[in-house]
Amino acid sequence: MNKKLESYKLVIIFLIFILIISIIGLMFYKNLSKDTTTTITATVKYKGNDYIVVADTNNKEYKLKVTDDIEENDVLSITIDHIDDTTDPATANVKEMNTISKTITFTIEDPKKEDNSSNESATNESSPTKSTYHYTEEDVISYMETLNKNLDNYKKDKTLSSSVKDGFVKVVDFLFYDGTICDKTFDELSTSAKLKVLSVALSIDSKIEEYFPDYKEEISNTSSKVYTNVKTKVLEQYLDITTEVCSDHNDICVEAKEGLSNLKTSFSLTWNMIKEIAKENASKLKSWYEVWRENE
Repeated sequence: MNKKLESYKLVIIFLIFILIISIIGLMFYKNLSKDTTTTITATVKYKGNDYIVVADTNNKEYKLKVTDDIEENDVLSITIDHIDDTTDPATANVKEMNTISKTITFTIEDPKKEDNSSNESATNESSPTKSTYHYTEEDVISYMETLNKNLDNYKKDKTLSSSVKDGFVKVVDFLFYDGTICDKTFDELSTSAKLKVLSVALSIDSKIEEYFPDYKEEISNTSSKVYTNVKTKVLEQYLDITTEVCSDHNDICVEAKEGLSNLKTSFSLTWNMIKEIAKENASKLKSWYEVWRENE
């Protein structure tokens, strides 16, 4: 009887041990989930007394407690954690928030016409009118940099998979297929902004290839557009722009050459790779070499 009782005790102790381990594991998992951070680009859809409702680039909505000076339709870059998807909209804790663009409110003065039938002084009426925000090229660069940062965060937060993939497609369409980012086309950017955008695009393309090796082939197979040769086309554009501004002795030449030097270091570019891009275009290759050799 004593042996049987001892066996029961051992079983109970073992079950209690398993239960404790399970509870500790669950608590660790919850804490790990809470510590996971992600950065989203979102538009303010509604502003309450001490909170806002925003929608990210995938139209996922979050209700966030904030006290900052924010208005509806502002575009924000927000780093969040403690994400709770069980509510609608989802809730999260705001760790960092930066404004990409703001809605501008201004007034239009409409002077009253003078009433000739009386001696009363004319008065002016003003009515608040909310304008549509006009994005700048800095907004475009900010979008690119946020996407690049989100690709770094993907290592820790796999839920970013869909948003960064969609962002990559948007960037390629923007660069080569007359797409828009922040209501602007690539051709509308200044030369300096184009160079910055192309530099960030190379980094984005490199990370997409690393994290999603087959993705570019997959979307190219289901689209009339080509997404597999982004690096080649970006480098060709960068070299063409650099050659142009330097042949004109443009002030941006120094900036362009410094950027090229950084690209060579960051992406291990070699002259043989450049020659392969130029292929049979001897005149282009000669022009490229003029700016390339100055960065040797």
